Amino acid sequence: MATTDERLDNVMKDYKKPEDLICENGLLERAMQAELLNKLYAL
Repeated sequence: MATTDERLDNVMKDYKKPEDLICENGLLERAMQAELLNKLYAL
């Protein structure tokens, strides 16, 4: 299994500018959606 740093590097490889992280469908939005789905599936 990859380390946390390797996983993060893999996720971040396509993000070049700060706008890529916060734009629609950016990393932040995708992370929030994943967290919400994770909590919903736990119910």
